[in-house]
Amino acid sequence: MTEHLALAQYAVNAVAARISLPAHVSREDLLSCAQVALVEVARRYDAAAGATFATYALPGSRARCSTSCAPVTGRAAP
Repeated sequence: MTEHLALAQYAVNAVAARISLPAHVSREDLLSCAQVALVEVARRYDAAAGATFATYALPGSRARCSTSCAPVTGRAAP
């Protein structure tokens, strides 16, 4: 799992490049969210399905980061 932690930073950079981070969200917070997402994805990952871990994990990590940037209304960031 530790060899894939760079994917979390990649997900944070991808989200931060698309949107302007709200004042209530720090890059460190996003990185924590992405790392938790990677752990959750790792539990569900099945190599026999044919996808690499990175291919399987990145969409979920980016989604978790975007959700963390959502305003108080609960809507996801664009």
